[in-house]
Amino acid sequence: MRKLSDYWSVVRKNYSAFESEERSGASEVFVHGMPGGQYTNLREQARSLGLAGRWSEIAQAYAEVNDMFGDIVKVTPSSKVVGDMALYMVTSGLDRESVEDPAIEVAFPDSVVSFFRGDLGQPLGGFPAELRKKVLKEELGLDARPGSIIPEVDLVAERELAEERALRPISDPEFASYLMYPDVFHQVHGGISRF
Repeated sequence: MRKLSDYWSVVRKNYSAFESEERSGASEVFVHGMPGGQYTNLREQARSLGLAGRWSEIAQAYAEVNDMFGDIVKVTPSSKVVGDMALYMVTSGLDRESVEDPAIEVAFPDSVVSFFRGDLGQPLGGFPAELRKKVLKEELGLDARPGSIIPEVDLVAERELAEERALRPISDPEFASYLMYPDVFHQVHGGISRF
């Protein structure tokens, strides 16, 4: 095992240009609670916005947003929602009190509006009611699982349509791709697009 470890430690040096700058654990994770993938993605987003020097503010804002949003389960895409709001707060000079204050107008990022609308589902314990009202303004949000309210699909008819448009029989994975992303499916697999 040691020989393998020694080998890969040398090989890893060849890929140093692709390494994230974090090569060891950081205790700040106990403050902000970012999942690892979100941590590296958000850090890169901050760098691209010229905010690399304000990382500690962004990490603190991430923790505040997570708490403000109800300590949600952070997986893709919910961790991105929290990160988007944290970046927005830092770049806009907003603190938690300003965001929560009903009298202060906030142009919430699209991902935050989508989250509070219920597009990603319902968080455990529900949405913070007053913040949801502020984010959505007059719009009504979903109070059910998004997949439970979409119309049923006739899979046999849709498959026939997909194969007709692709000008050939398609596999089950291709059919699943077609159902989720019909435009992309037709761009990749040719045929005629209905859109």
